[in-house]
Amino acid sequence: MQARVSSRPALGVALIGLALAIAACDRPGTPPAPQAAANAPDVENASFRGLEGFPDPVRLEDGAWEGEPYVDGGSTFPAVYLSKHLTARGDLDDDGRDEIAAVLATTTGGTATRFHLVLLQETDSGPEHFATRFLGDRIRIRSLDIRDGGIDMISIEAGEDDPLCCPTRRVA
Repeated sequence: MQARVSSRPALGVALIGLALAIAACDRPGTPPAPQAAANAPDVENASFRGLEGFPDPVRLEDGAWEGEPYVDGGSTFPAVYLSKHLTARGDLDDDGRDEIAAVLATTTGGTATRFHLVLLQETDSGPEHFATRFLGDRIRIRSLDIRDGGIDMISIEAGEDDPLCCPTRRVA
């Protein structure tokens, strides 16, 4: 799946919507191994907003943010983690500057692990987050890449008859 964007104004949440118009496909086959984390250092200390379950912006430190426990002395707390092996860099809008796509895993307690695709653009002060797209709960993302002005992602998600613990449907 690839989407092409040719103008800067198209960036933002609309860009992610176009780039990730993920269509389900039940083709057999083994997805490629996750790519190396060539861009992880760029986003390990960035700030993010618009994450489901997190009303305030979150600033990562070395790829993680962990909030205070919900109850004094408790062991349940909100957290955000960068999936360092799921980052990609490329020019999405043909302006000659790279954008960065990354995946964040979030939890607010309980058994759910939610995944978000985030887009950042390079600025003089480092990468700046500008768009977020909720991908799903308890999915397995196999690869993320930026190629030919589009975002390619392969994930495994729960099919119609799958329990949430054990997804089998390949989505590209």
